[in-house]
Amino acid sequence: MGEATDFFVSYTSVDQAWAEWIAWQLEAEGYGVIVQAWDFRPGSDFVQQMHKTVEDAQGTIAVLSPAYLMSDFGGAEWRAVFAKDPTGEQGLLVPVRVSDVEPRGLLRSKVYIDLFDKDASNARTALLAAARGVRGKPSTEPVFPGVQRQAVSVAEAPRYPGELPPVWNVPFHPNPFFTDRDALLAELHTRLTAPDGPARRVVLTGLGGVGKTQLAVEYAYRQQRDYDLVWWVRAEQPETLLGDYAALVDQALVGDDLKLPPESSQENEAAAVRAWLERHRRWLLVVDNVDDRQAVAELLPRSSTGHVLLTSQGEVGWDFLADPLPVGVLAATDAAMFILTRTKQSGPAAEAAATTLASTLGGLPLALEQASADVIAGGTVTLGGYAKLFASRALELMGRGQPFGSQHTVATTWSLALQTLQETKPSAVGLLTLAAFLAPDDLPLPLLAAHPDQLPEPLASTAGDPLALGDAIQALRRYSLARIIGDGLYVHRLLQIVVRADLESDIQAEIVWAATAMWLLRISFPTPSNEIANWADCKRLLPHVVAAVKHGQRLSVEPETWVWLLNQAGVYLSSRGQYQRAGELYEQALTGSQQILGHDHSSTLESMTNLAAVRRDLGDLQGARELREQALAGSWRVYGDDHPSTLASMLDLAESRRDFGDLQGARELHEKALAGYRRTLGDNNPNTMRSMHCLAGTRHALRDLDGARELHEQALTARQRVLGENHPSTLESMTNLAVVRRDLGDLQGARELHEKALAGYRHALGDDHPDTLEAMNDFAETLRALRDLQGAYELHAQILATRRRVLGDDHPKTLASINSLAEIHRELEGL
Repeated sequence: MGEATDFFVSYTSVDQAWAEWIAWQLEAEGYGVIVQAWDFRPGSDFVQQMHKTVEDAQGTIAVLSPAYLMSDFGGAEWRAVFAKDPTGEQGLLVPVRVSDVEPRGLLRSKVYIDLFDKDASNARTALLAAARGVRGKPSTEPVFPGVQRQAVSVAEAPRYPGELPPVWNVPFHPNPFFTDRDALLAELHTRLTAPDGPARRVVLTGLGGVGKTQLAVEYAYRQQRDYDLVWWVRAEQPETLLGDYAALVDQALVGDDLKLPPESSQENEAAAVRAWLERHRRWLLVVDNVDDRQAVAELLPRSSTGHVLLTSQGEVGWDFLADPLPVGVLAATDAAMFILTRTKQSGPAAEAAATTLASTLGGLPLALEQASADVIAGGTVTLGGYAKLFASRALELMGRGQPFGSQHTVATTWSLALQTLQETKPSAVGLLTLAAFLAPDDLPLPLLAAHPDQLPEPLASTAGDPLALGDAIQALRRYSLARIIGDGLYVHRLLQIVVRADLESDIQAEIVWAATAMWLLRISFPTPSNEIANWADCKRLLPHVVAAVKHGQRLSVEPETWVWLLNQAGVYLSSRGQYQRAGELYEQALTGSQQILGHDHSSTLESMTNLAAVRRDLGDLQGARELREQALAGSWRVYGDDHPSTLASMLDLAESRRDFGDLQGARELHEKALAGYRRTLGDNNPNTMRSMHCLAGTRHALRDLDGARELHEQALTARQRVLGENHPSTLESMTNLAVVRRDLGDLQGARELHEKALAGYRHALGDDHPDTLEAMNDFAETLRALRDLQGAYELHAQILATRRRVLGDDHPKTLASINSLAEIHRELEGL
């Protein structure tokens, strides 16, 4: 840095071209200027240098743009200067607008200089006038410094920002709503300019509509100062590929050097263009929407004298041709912000609707633009209304209008790729169609390989052959129609809608694929789904179950299968303590089963039993009791007295009777169920052990403590032997035995069992699981009996905090925790 600093130029990376141009003009007039791009050394402390520069500089030029006004660092820089000169009498802060943006807050009071609406000569005059503190008299005399040169450095004048290179044919204007791609643009620039890069060629890959072309356009405009030639080639058709490339011959910059004979063929012109590019520098060749890699490879310059930027839906097969840079969808928050900015809507309702719509559209930029434009054009449709409309008329909405900068709507952007695949690799389309009836994310491919007999042809033959399945997946990846992460297949949710829409004219085919998705899940979903060892697989398959069931219900296909899937998924969720979500699935299962299969169908009774259990867990004791009475009556009618389903219903209803204080009635049912289990299943069956455990609880409630202890000890021993030490059922017996011992006066024995059980619960289920919290609650009461009031208070405080977070303030369990904590607090105050 120089000894004297007249000005520090404060800017964001988006406006680096403006910052460099401003700094150059000032230094040419003899001012001392510090600008980050030129003066901050690699490896130095950025924040420390910025602070020192702002403090030492006699003036700070704030380069105002939308990005600058949103920048945390930019805001910190100008505020530091504003604090030193709030009235502006010293002229320490000089705002310079480089785009049509309205300053906000404290900046609104500052007089700014406009450069964005001036040519280079008048912009320079206005800038220097502000620097000298004199009138900004316009002048056109200075020569614009935009000349051809071989490299960009501070040793030569940068081109005036906004001035296009001498040769330029980019067919699109920059998108004013371009959002959240700065990191990707920076990575693209790094790869293209890396000294050891692969021939300085980068290909942007990704799903159709993800914004690859928009990204290329944005890069061309942002980096225009680095090039003297920027040429756009449309590669989707052989004719446009060759024609656009050869058209460079007609440009004066190129034509003077080529000297081709009259009426040369396009092939000869293209060869001459390639040779010219190989001999010159400072050019950017953009080849958009590449499908035929070989045709493109024959045209690309073989040197690294310039930069080649390609876009393609294909993410594989580039090898030595270009360096692939994947382009993904927008993050949820950025997608929602785009919708709000684009539609100019605000407020809590609009923000909530934008968030919902962004999620529904999967962050796909083309869909976001199309939806926003539709809302604007409609005038009377709010974001919330559009989001609701999309739920029922998605395909119609995706086919409306033509979004900014695109030749396709969302409904048509994948049509060519799907048509090509149907002709060349129908098994790939079959795989995509199956995925369209499941969740968009993480379809486990091993499911297909393990059960090819569940699939229709030609997918069945393909799934059974690892090489053929790999080829089908590669075909999808060639057009970025699917991603592979680990052993999971990922498909965009809007592509799923388009694929399903293609089947609507063939209802039988749609039914086949919906049934296939459900059959595949039924044979793959782990049972029992409440076993800890199965939780990981259940969690992975749960979204697919929910998606497949919706299609089964919509098409009225395979009701027994989707009822079974809902029940198994609900059992899994219940075992994880997610009672509300489990209840929603059980409700669906029960309603559908009653309507389609009948009130006495086994699936209906199972759904009724499961829903009753989760209602009890949620505190709806009356609702649980009514369902259990219906389930027992139905089981007696269908199965008789000693069937396991009837005995299980007896146990459940006994629990509900105990909940309402009918202890004798509960005992009678418990004893009858236990006798039946012992008679039909034997003492070592888990159902018998559960019956034993339940009867012990009723005896405890009846104050038959010795009888309760004896049964709990039998159940615990049996569960330890059959299920293992850390099985939740074993831990349940351990905890309840500890409570009985406490009531019998064996406080130390109770404490030891509590500690062992709680450690097991935490290890097996985690701290937030309802069973862990119950074990903590019982342990706290034992500590209270031992007069360890501080320990009891701490446990109850943990329980209350967790129940408030998980169950809410009004849940009976939460209210019970509040009461317990208050009681112990009073006891502590009384000491």
